[in-house]
Amino acid sequence: MPTFQEFLTETAAFVPSNAAGAFASPLKLSLGGYRKEEDGLLYEVGAAGVLWSSTVNGTQALMGAYYSTELNGYPVSRSGGGSIRCIKE
Repeated sequence: MPTFQEFLTETAAFVPSNAAGAFASPLKLSLGGYRKEEDGLLYEVGAAGVLWSSTVNGTQALMGAYYSTELNGYPVSRSGGGSIRCIKE
């Protein structure tokens, strides 16, 4: 899995810088949503793409998220769920 910085480098090339650009990229990233730790249910399937990075901080990991209008990363508990996309080194 990419580090959070590698994820940012990859997603910086998305044109446009949103979900359409994520799908148009060579990675073909989709809007898989995410699984909440509190209830185990899936959220925002088809509306948000959330990817794990390999960057961790204690009990939290950094996820990168792309939405229809923004691209960002944020720390979340590792007991939640997101998509995984490997990159070739």
